[in-house]
Amino acid sequence: MKNHSLLDGLKPDYVVQLVRDTVEAASRVAAVERQTLDESLWDFLSRNHKPFSALANNQSFLRAYPGLASELFRRAIEAAQTPEGKEIIAQRALAAGLPLVEDDSAKPWRIFGPMTRSQAAAYRRLRALVELHFRGPPEGGVHYRTAGLLIGSTGVGKTSLVERLADSLGIDFLRLTVGNWVVAGARADTATLRLLHRRVRSGNRLLLAIDELDKLGNLDSTWSQSILVDLFGCLDRSVVGGDWTDDDRENLRRNVAVVGCGTWDSIWRQQDKRAVGFNGEAGAGAPFDIAAKIQRESPIPRELVNRFASPWLIIEPLGSEDFRQIARDLNLPAGVLDPEKAAASGLGYRAVENAVTDAALIKILQEQEAEAHLSGEALPHPNALNRP
Repeated sequence: MKNHSLLDGLKPDYVVQLVRDTVEAASRVAAVERQTLDESLWDFLSRNHKPFSALANNQSFLRAYPGLASELFRRAIEAAQTPEGKEIIAQRALAAGLPLVEDDSAKPWRIFGPMTRSQAAAYRRLRALVELHFRGPPEGGVHYRTAGLLIGSTGVGKTSLVERLADSLGIDFLRLTVGNWVVAGARADTATLRLLHRRVRSGNRLLLAIDELDKLGNLDSTWSQSILVDLFGCLDRSVVGGDWTDDDRENLRRNVAVVGCGTWDSIWRQQDKRAVGFNGEAGAGAPFDIAAKIQRESPIPRELVNRFASPWLIIEPLGSEDFRQIARDLNLPAGVLDPEKAAASGLGYRAVENAVTDAALIKILQEQEAEAHLSGEALPHPNALNRP
C-alpha cells in the first residue's frame, strides 16, 4: 500500500502561498534566524515531490522569486536518486528559463536579495544565453544568437551583474568601453583588439562585456566607423589584421561569450516616472517602450543591434520598494537610507553607497567629537556631508 502524507492533500495554490508566506517571514527576521528558516524550507521543498511540482509549474512564482526558483531546481537535482531524474529536473529548469545558479545569490541566506526582480530577470536570461553559447552551435549549420544586450540607466548595476555572472561561472571577465576604445592603427601596441587578442590566446573561457554602446555618437566620424568595424569583428568572430589567426578566431568563437551594455540615459529621462516604476502595473510594459524608443531614436545602426539576441535585457530604474529591500538585505539601521529620496535621485545603487558612506562618516565624526571632548580640544563644525 502506498504511504500518503499530509502533503498529498494540499492544493498547489496553497503550497505556493505557504512558501510565499515563508519567504516574506524570512525577510523580516535576523540573518541567523533567516538562515535556519531557509534551510528548513529547502529541506521541505527539495525532498517532497508535491510542493516542488506545485512551485515548478507556477509561472507567477518563478517570475517573482527567480533566485529562490533557481536554487529550488538545483537542490532538487542534488536530491534526485537517479541520473535520469536529475536530467528531467535540469530540463524543466532550462524550459523555465532558470539557470542552476551556484553563486552567492543562491546561498540560502541570500536568496531573498540582493538583486531586484528586474536585475534577477536580466541575470537569469543572460546566464541562459552564456550557457547556451558554451554548449556550441546546434547541428545543421545554424548558429545560436547568444550575445545579450543589457540596457539600464546609470547606477542600476549592469557591469556588476555581468561580472558577477562571470564569477559564478568560474570564467574570466573583460570589460571594454566605447569611450576608451583604441582602434587598430591608432596605437598598435595598445589597440583594444590587441588587448582582447591576448586574452583569447590564453585559451580560457571569457565573458566579454562591451560597454557604453550608446556613446558611439556621430557615425559619420572616422573614429566611430573604425569602432564599428572592430565591434562587428568581435560579434561575428571575424577579426582580421594584426596577428589574428584562424585558430585565434576559432577560440574567439568557441571560448568568448559577448554581452553588450548601454545606458541610453537621455531616453530613460523622457519616460514619465509613473510609467517606468517597477512596482506598479503601469510599469509592466515600460521595458518594451524603452527598447522601441532606442530603435527609433538612437544613432546606433540597426546592423549592430541586430547582432544581439532578442529580446534585449532591460534593467529598470531602482524604485522605492527596491531600495527598501536593499536596506533590509544590508541590515541598514533605520534612517540611513531614505527609499523615496534614493528613488527620486536617479543615482541608482550609488544612492545606497552615498547613504552608507554618510552613515560611516557621521560615526567617525561623532567618535572624533567624543575624543576631543575628553581631551578638551575644540573641533570645527563638520560640513563634510553636504552633497551637491
